Amino acid sequence: MFRRRAILPIHIQIVIVIKKMKKNRKGKIFYSTQKGFSILEVMMALFVLVVGIGGTISLTGISIINSRRSLDSIVASQLSQEGIELTRNIRDNNLANKEESFSGSFPDLDAATCVIDVSTLSLDCSGVISEKLYLNSEYVFVSDSGMPTETKFYRRIFIKKIGAASEDRDITSMVYWGTALNNDEIIQKCTLQNRCVYSKVQLTD
Repeated sequence: MFRRRAILPIHIQIVIVIKKMKKNRKGKIFYSTQKGFSILEVMMALFVLVVGIGGTISLTGISIINSRRSLDSIVASQLSQEGIELTRNIRDNNLANKEESFSGSFPDLDAATCVIDVSTLSLDCSGVISEKLYLNSEYVFVSDSGMPTETKFYRRIFIKKIGAASEDRDITSMVYWGTALNNDEIIQKCTLQNRCVYSKVQLTD
C-alpha cells in the first residue's frame, strides 16, 4: 500500500523554500536558474522589426508614386485624343457650312504648330497663347490662363500638309507634363518615360 503524503501548512512550505535559496559569495540571492534575453538578442529582434516596417513603408510609397504616374498618363492620353477630335470637328464644321475643309482657323502653311481650345473650338497658330492647360469651374481643360487652377499638362497640335498636290493634313496632338520636345523629336522622344504621349490622324479634304 502507498502511504498518503501529508500536505504541509502553507507557512511551513514558505519557510522551507526560503531555506533552500542559495546565496553567492556576494550575498545575492538566486531566485531562479532561468535566463532572460541577452542585449544582443533584443537588438537583433529590433533590427528585424525595423527592416520589416521600413520595407513596408517603402513599398507603399512606391505604389503611390506608380499609381500617380499611371493616372497622369491616362489623363494625358485622353487630352491627346481630345486634341485630335477638336481638330476634326473644325474640319467637319467647315464642311457643314459648305466651306473649304481646312479654311478658317486652319493655318495656310505646309506645317504649323498650334494650340486648340475646347471653349472656343478654334486653332491658334500665332504662338501667343500658351500650350499650358488650365481647369475651369466645370473641371474642363482649357487654354485660358485666366482660369484659377493651373495643371501640369501642356498640349501642342502639329498640322502638316501630306503633299504639295494634296490638301490632306497629318494631325499630331501631343500632350506632355515634363520637358517640352522640339517638333522633330515627337516620334523619337515622346514616350511615357519622358512623360509625353501623342495621337496622330490623317484628315482628308
